[in-house]
Parts: sequence; C-alpha cells; structure tokens
Amino acid sequence: MLRGIFRKLIYKCNISIINMIGVSMLKKQPLIKGTFGRLFEVPIARVLDVLILHRGYDLSLKELAENAGISAKTLWKIMPKLEEINLIKHTRKVGNAKMITLNKELNPIVDHLVGIALGIPLESFKDKK
Repeated sequence: MLRGIFRKLIYKCNISIINMIGVSMLKKQPLIKGTFGRLFEVPIARVLDVLILHRGYDLSLKELAENAGISAKTLWKIMPKLEEINLIKHTRKVGNAKMITLNKELNPIVDHLVGIALGIPLESFKDKK
C-alpha cells in the first residue's frame, strides 16, 4: 500500500515538472543552427546545415539526424529528395550504417549553397573558374 502511494506521488511530481518546463523543451533541437535552419526552420534545411558544416567528411544517417535535431523517420523521408537532386552521395558502408556526404562533383549548386551558408560572395566563385 505504501509503495502505491509513492508511485502516485512520483507520477504527479513528474507531470508537474513536465508542465513547468513546457513541452517545447522536450522537442529535439539541432546542435548548431546554421543559416538555412534559421531562415527556413524545416528539417531539410537543418540537414543541409549539418552537411555543409561537415563537408568533406562522411556521416552516418544516425549522426546526421542527431546533429540536425530531427528523428530518423523524418530523415528517411527527406533522403530521396536529396538523392534525386544529387545533393548527397553514399560514400561507403560501415557495418550496417550508410555513410553520406555532400556531392560536390555532380552538383555545382553545392558550392553556391556552401557560399551562402558561410557568407562568401558568389562573385568569388567566378574568379576560380
């Protein structure tokens, strides 16, 4: 009987704590908000920010979802769109984890997206070519 009273008390305390901090504190948040994440606040923008920040390195899908602050299910919905426009490419497979990175070779827009995200004027890209 005493055990049941303690359970109810703990449950009520947990509910009141959740109500105090608010439900918004329980949502996933990205580690770093990049340019596109701040502008558009949609999952695909968060994924782009993480990929631009980690350009040149490959990330597993789990790492990408955690760093972007989105669920793995949402990432799986976004992946076909990013693959369709050649923004990402699969680099290798480590165990069961697929590693991906930005696709700079097949998509020239990637350089412009990196420039926008990092604040580099687009005119500087014209001088390189």
